[in-house]
Amino acid sequence: MHIEEGVVQGAKFLLSYGTGAAVLAYGAKTLFDEFRRSGGMSVIARCALATLLVFGFFEMLPKYPVGVSEVHFILGSTLFLLFGTGPAAVGLAGGLLIQGIFFAPFDLPQYWINVTTLLAPLFAISWVAQRTIDA
Repeated sequence: MHIEEGVVQGAKFLLSYGTGAAVLAYGAKTLFDEFRRSGGMSVIARCALATLLVFGFFEMLPKYPVGVSEVHFILGSTLFLLFGTGPAAVGLAGGLLIQGIFFAPFDLPQYWINVTTLLAPLFAISWVAQRTIDA
């Protein structure tokens, strides 16, 4: 994962659980909205594909030291453009969870911090796009 163990401690670590839960709750709301608009199978397929792509980006592709915020912004915005807000959020959170469970279980306590840094930029992009693009 991106935020290493020991970087965030104490009250900030506890705050990360709250921010992580908040972004996941907002992601669930956007996913529910997608289900209402598009239908179940379409959304499930986009969620699965986004999760596989995120897992591939995080685990299989070469990693270059670009910087955390740039990678999160670029990956989140690309998934948003391809799949929509809800499936992109599921893909980012799910891919990160798979990575943590199978390849970096020692990083799972930082999962909520990493989810926040992945999903908050995604939701910011979605918010700006909804207000600037006439649909």
